[in-house]
Amino acid sequence: KPKTRVKAALRSLIIPGWGQRYYGSKTKGTLMFVGAVVGGTTAGIMHLRFDNKRDDYYDFREKFDAERSVPAKEAMLPELLERQQDAYDAEQDRNIVGAVVAGIWAYSVLDAMLFFPDFGISVSGANLSVAPEYDGNAVKLMGRVKF
Repeated sequence: KPKTRVKAALRSLIIPGWGQRYYGSKTKGTLMFVGAVVGGTTAGIMHLRFDNKRDDYYDFREKFDAERSVPAKEAMLPELLERQQDAYDAEQDRNIVGAVVAGIWAYSVLDAMLFFPDFGISVSGANLSVAPEYDGNAVKLMGRVKF
């Protein structure tokens, strides 16, 4: 069966880099797979870190809410706010790493679809081709029709 860009994109949708390996770009495919695995592992670690920081904040918040003395609450307030900020920062870090992993995954699918090595398509005697071109600032898709 012939290899197609749709098959490559579907493979990359399942596992980042699989589509690139399918069409013969083993190095690019391996790099995308490793990037997704490392990013996913990092995202998991960041999620656990966020869970711990959030739990610390909630535990301290319960102590703060249970305290009845105003001077004691005033003394506890800076630590409560610090723990809240730590939980917020951990959540932001987790979200950023998750977005990077999603970007790697999406790039893998788009790369498999757009930069599949077979750009020539024959239609009723005409030869249509689409090729990506990078000019240093942007990626352009260049199309040609030959009769």
